[in-house]
Amino acid sequence: MEANHYFSSDAARVCKPTEYAMAQGCYKSQYGNCLWWLRTPGTSLSSPANVKLDGSIDYYGQYLGSYKSFAIRPALWIALGW
Repeated sequence: MEANHYFSSDAARVCKPTEYAMAQGCYKSQYGNCLWWLRTPGTSLSSPANVKLDGSIDYYGQYLGSYKSFAIRPALWIALGW
């Protein structure tokens, strides 16, 4: 799974939501962390895996339609130089 490959630990996967994300409905815990979606399928295509508040991965997944409080973290590859 990519989240395990690119993040070395649960602590590295912990996410803090931006003001914009919270204005769009993203949940923020009492510790300032948020849940975020992975592009990896969970039990079905409509239930992707996600990262929990403590940075651990929920491999089972959550149904997309009922969880609008999750954040999205874009994944980008940027080539520097030519």
